[in-house]
Amino acid sequence: MDADSHYLKTHLTSSEIRYCKSKKYPAEPAAARIASKKALLRILKVPASRQMQWMREIQIGKKPDGKPFIKLSALFKKNFKMKQDSRWLLSIAHERELAAAWVSVCGV
Repeated sequence: MDADSHYLKTHLTSSEIRYCKSKKYPAEPAAARIASKKALLRILKVPASRQMQWMREIQIGKKPDGKPFIKLSALFKKNFKMKQDSRWLLSIAHERELAAAWVSVCGV
């Protein structure tokens, strides 16, 4: 995985790229994060033609207990009129370069 690639820089935050590069198989967490972001944008009905501009405004991370989490930028929250108490639920499955993500939201 080349962290300097244009694709990664347009889809992942710098901290996500660092995290992925630290793994033995960096394509796995990269694919998982991109799938998660796409799932979230689909819930919000963002057209595919506009999804790229929001990719770096979403951060997918992992809590110490291993559970994934979603962190949205202030710009994202403002643009999509997100409530402060919105809760995102995320489940990710990945194997090598394939990934699937399920996202649910409560209180949008």
